[in-house]
Formats: sequence, structure tokens, C-alpha cells
Amino acid sequence: MTFSSSFINVSPTTTTGCNLCSEGQHTNQSGSSNCLSCNSGQHTNDVGSTSCLTCLVGQWTEGRVGASSCSKCPIGKSGQGCIECSEGTYRGANDDEAKACISCPAGFYQLSSASSDCFQCIPGKYAAHTGATVCGKCPLGYFQPEPKKASCDLAQPGSIVTRGGLSSLVVPKGSKIDALELSGFTACPAGSIGNVPPNEVCKNCPTGTSSTPGATTCQVCDKGKSNGKSGGTCQDCQFNTFQDQNTKPSLSCKTCPSGYSNNATGESSCQDQGFLQLSSCNEFQFLNNTSTSPEDWECVECPIGASCVGDINWDGVYAKFGWSRCHNNDVVFERCTFAGACLGGINPALIGKYFKKDNNIDLAKCNSGNCTARCNTAYVNTSVLCGQCAYDYSHDGLTGRCDRCPELAENIGVAIGGGFLGLLGIFVYIQLTLSDGGRLDESDGAKSIGLSFIQLISLLINYPIAW
Repeated sequence: MTFSSSFINVSPTTTTGCNLCSEGQHTNQSGSSNCLSCNSGQHTNDVGSTSCLTCLVGQWTEGRVGASSCSKCPIGKSGQGCIECSEGTYRGANDDEAKACISCPAGFYQLSSASSDCFQCIPGKYAAHTGATVCGKCPLGYFQPEPKKASCDLAQPGSIVTRGGLSSLVVPKGSKIDALELSGFTACPAGSIGNVPPNEVCKNCPTGTSSTPGATTCQVCDKGKSNGKSGGTCQDCQFNTFQDQNTKPSLSCKTCPSGYSNNATGESSCQDQGFLQLSSCNEFQFLNNTSTSPEDWECVECPIGASCVGDINWDGVYAKFGWSRCHNNDVVFERCTFAGACLGGINPALIGKYFKKDNNIDLAKCNSGNCTARCNTAYVNTSVLCGQCAYDYSHDGLTGRCDRCPELAENIGVAIGGGFLGLLGIFVYIQLTLSDGGRLDESDGAKSIGLSFIQLISLLINYPIAW
């Protein structure tokens, strides 16, 4: 007789029969001399078993053979055979089923295998996806002040991120972002200002202005100072120069006028040395300051035909209206043939006689930009005494005045009219001659001469041709 799930107990002296396999063992062969232990991961809790059962998913035999039962997978392991959880996953004690490992959520990480939990990302780092094995640093310009985050926050314009990406800091106004500085920013130097919002550069102050370090606005240079360089600082005026205002940009300092000086830097004025000044002369004089010795300066009477109005020296002397400076001798002024041809300084003798056509301005008063000595519009500016007519202008008889030339059609009409008057005169002359029957007397000569003058005058009056 054979016994299933049992074995024959054989000894050297006796044979006692078949015994049942104990728990954790099995045999499926008749006549077997011993039972086999269940493999690791298998079990049987019955006696006399012909086979072993595989542990359920999430259970194991702790690596032992001959197990009579299976136990739950330890933490950090799961699945069939309780496989270790890989990096980025875990299985904790609260997971009774232990069917599979769980991926670390976003904002957490796990670098090791067989882990029972995940670590949170610290401030300044993040994990954007599940199953992370490490947390990444916040990118440049981003920060994260809290743990367990899946992303970092973008720093606002004008802010910097502190070391480690833990927080952001607003850059003070008047500063620039500077990664080389421990603080992450530095004040803009003198002569420049910070941008709004602050960035990596400072903006230069324009010429004539400057600023203090860390300023937000540029200021015009103070009295006694100037700045001719963009991004520069205001510098003190040197000896014998000055700068007397602080409401407009000052690119440079002014030289002390003749007869004035100062003996210090950064001055806003010059001191009178007691010599004759431009203002010492009246409106009919100019200051002759050509001498290198101010003691020799004197007020000189204005030349005839010249204007000396204002505080001037010889460089400010120019021709009056109706006069012109001689080309070959600039200290002599001559009266122009036609007064209206020569523009210049005020001339009381000609006030009320010459007016500008388009706005009726009195040219002799020099009050509408005509003070510059030059030839009027209808005259060549380089001509002697402005006596040459400009293009498309012609002289009006012997007056010296230049008028605009008439249109071609008008000239043709005048020529025809003049020819007609000439023929009419000849006809009248013939009639007078025939009426006397060919006799001559003393009145005939007078009549002939008178008729010729009438013809000539009619031509001069009615013939506006450019001569």
C-alpha cells in the first residue's frame, strides 16, 4: 500500500510505516523516503500536503524555506516576492496591502532604495515631478521660501534672489544688481542714477548735470561748477572763469569778461578790476580794448554810418540801415545808393521811410531780426554797397532800387503797347507836317522835339524790362 503526502519511515532494524509531511513540507511522490521543504516565497500550513502555495502579492516568507505561513512585506518592499522599492519610490507601514511601491509626490524625493518614506525638498529647491530622486535648485531669477514645493517663484523686476534661492530682496532705488557683491546689489556711482525698476546697469546723467552716489535723479550743476561729460561729475570752475546759475545744465564755465577776474576756483562771479568796461561806453561809442594793458582801454566814437548800440567793442560795430561797410577798408562805412538795399542797425534818420512789404515793419528800427548787416532780399549780398540786383530782379530806372522782373507775357504785352505808341507818334508827326503844306516855321522844331520827349517818357513809364 502507498500513502500520498507521506513518507516511509525506514530504520536499520525496523520499518514502522508512512508518516504525514508536517507543515511547511510536501511530497507528491509515492514511496518517498522524506518530505520536501516549501521554497522561499511558498508555504503550506497543512500536514500531508502534496504541494506548497505561493505567497500572495505583498507577502513573503522572509527568505526562509519550509514556511508554514506568509507574512506582510516589510516597509520599503512590495509586490510579488516583496521586491525593494527603487529610488524615487517608497512603501510605508500604513500600506497593508503592499502591492506596489508609491512614487514620491512632487516636492519630495528619495535617493535610496527600499525606503519607507520620501524626504521633502528644502526651501530654495523643488521637485516638479513625482518619483524624483533629487530636488533641483531654483533657476536663476527664481526663489522658493517654503519646503515641499513643486516649483519656484519668479522674482519681481527690481528684485534679486538671495544665495540658496531661499527668498527675494527688493533692490533699493538708485542701485543696480551686482552679482559680485555679497549683498547682490551696489549703489550707482556719482554721475549716474538707477533705473526703475533697478537692473544690472546705471544710467549716465546728461552733460551739465550730475548726481550723488545712490541717487534716483540727476541735478543741474550748482553755481561755480560745470560738467561737460555724460556720466561725469560737476567740477569747480578754474581761475578767471565762473558759472552764475543753477537752473539750467552747465556744460562749461564762462571766461571772466574783460576787466574782470577772480583768484579762486568754484566761483559764481568775477570781480571788477576798476578798468573801463563794455558797459562804460554810451550808445554812440564802442570800447577799444585791443591793448593788452586794460589801463589803456578807452571809449571811441562810433564811425559815421555805423551802429554802436549795446555794450560792445569793435567786434560788435556794424553798419546802420541804409549804410554798408567798405569791402576794402572795414573801418569805413558808406551810404548805399538805395537805402532799402542795406539792412543793419537802427537809423533814426530813415525811420518811417522804408517798410517790409509782407508785414509793414519799419526796416530802419531794427526790431524784427534785421539788425544783422547784410543786403536785402532783392540784392546780391556780396556786391559793393548792395548795388547789384539778385536773380530775377532788375533796377528800377536810376534809383538803385531792384524790383522783381515781370512775367514774360507781361513783357511781351508792354513791348507791343510801346510799339503801338511809337507808331502813333510817327503818324501824328506826319499829319502835322502835311497840314503845313510842306512849309517850315520856327514852331516845327519845337513840335518835333516835344513829340520825341513824349515818346521817350511813355516808353520809360510803360516799359518795365530788365535792363
